Amino acid sequence: MIFGKGLDALDSSTKTEEYAAMRSIFSNECLRKVSLDLKLLGEASFQVTYKDKKVYKAEHFPRQTLRAEKCNEEGEIEAYYYHPDWVNIKPSEQPLRIPAFGVSDTPKPIEILYVKPYEAGMYYYLS
Repeated sequence: MIFGKGLDALDSSTKTEEYAAMRSIFSNECLRKVSLDLKLLGEASFQVTYKDKKVYKAEHFPRQTLRAEKCNEEGEIEAYYYHPDWVNIKPSEQPLRIPAFGVSDTPKPIEILYVKPYEAGMYYYLS
């Protein structure tokens, strides 16, 4: 019931190209998973991929597999680390560093967009 009938736009008939681009970026399956994560966990994440320096695709990324990098002086998180099983990570394993969405002036091929409500002083996760 959270997802409803999916993503739509009031001006889809007048801005057909923009609407088609949005629909190609976000699949219904992706948005359904993100909606569920937001409801159950209060947070969600997208893996954003680029093609020709434009957003090409946004896909659901399991939030439980990410850990935030220490924030910079401005309080921005510049990257997230991925590991499929943080409980059983071995000292010999190196988590994958993925840049955060919109932090760099030049987009990276893959970035993480982390969605969470604002909470004063909470840079990393909800309290």
